[in-house]
Amino acid sequence: MLSLRSRLATQACGVPTFGAEAGLAPVRYHIFKTPLAYPLGLELQNGVVQERLRRKREGEGGKTDILFLLEHTPTYTTGRRDNTPNPDELHPEEKKVVNVGASFHITKRGGQVTYHGPGQIVGYPILDLNEMNTPTRCYVEYLQALLAEYVRDFGLSVDAPHEDGHVAASGEDSVGSADSPPGQDAM
Repeated sequence: MLSLRSRLATQACGVPTFGAEAGLAPVRYHIFKTPLAYPLGLELQNGVVQERLRRKREGEGGKTDILFLLEHTPTYTTGRRDNTPNPDELHPEEKKVVNVGASFHITKRGGQVTYHGPGQIVGYPILDLNEMNTPTRCYVEYLQALLAEYVRDFGLSVDAPHEDGHVAASGEDSVGSADSPPGQDAM
């Protein structure tokens, strides 16, 4: 059986890539045991990215791909595909959630308004897709296919992927979503 990383490198977008033969190091992961506030999770991701960029600039080795798996405290986010009328005013959705104990954040990633909270596991991969010779769009499509395959393993019918990037069991709510990082349009 191929590792997940090898399958990604060889099957993304149906085009064989060089990455699987490059002897890539395993992806490290960290599972957070308690829900994290969204800004803290974002700060951790940005810190890892900045450290990796610094090491690359300075020619240091030790680059490690990582996957953060966590739950957030109740949070609503909206991203770059949100067409809010005036960014200087309180977002209409923020007005709705202010009294339910959830935070609201406008981000540089993702789509429209999305809930993150306890009971929902979120994965944040920090990978060098160039080392796998895998375009961002192919990576996102691969994650969508992987989520759909996982749901099918439970005997459920899957409607995937939707135009907005989520994967849903037929007649059910979204079971997963894959989106591109800030500054990279995958869809």
